[in-house]
Amino acid sequence: MSYRLRIAPRQRKAGRFIGQVRDAFLRAISDDKSSGGRITQQSIAQKLGVDRSVVNRWLTGEANLTLRSIADLAWALNRDLIFELRRPVERDGSNVVTLSIVSESAGPKLRKTRVEKQTFDATEDVL
Repeated sequence: MSYRLRIAPRQRKAGRFIGQVRDAFLRAISDDKSSGGRITQQSIAQKLGVDRSVVNRWLTGEANLTLRSIADLAWALNRDLIFELRRPVERDGSNVVTLSIVSESAGPKLRKTRVEKQTFDATEDVL
C-alpha cells in the first residue's frame, strides 16, 4: 500500500517561503560563529528580552514566525531585512518536469520501442 501526499500550491509556496526565512536566520547565525562571533540562541534571547526557548521554537519551526519576530531576530543579529515580490520565473529544474515514458511491445517478428515525453507543472496533481 502506498500513500500520496497532496500539497496545494498555496501551501507549498507558503511552506517554502517560511523555510527560506528560517534558513536565512540559521545561515546568519552560522556565518557569525564562523567569523569568530559569539552569537547564540541565549544571546539573541537576552537582547530581545525573551526566554531562549522562544528563540529556539522560532528557529526550529515549532512556533510561527510573525513579521514582528522576523524583524526582532534581524535586529538582534544586526542584519538588514530585504523584502521583494517577484513574478515567478520558470527555469529548468524548478517545478517544471519532463517525464519520459518508455514502452515496448513485441510481436512474433517485430519489437517496437516507443518513447513519449510529457512536460507538466509539478505543483499540480497529474495522476
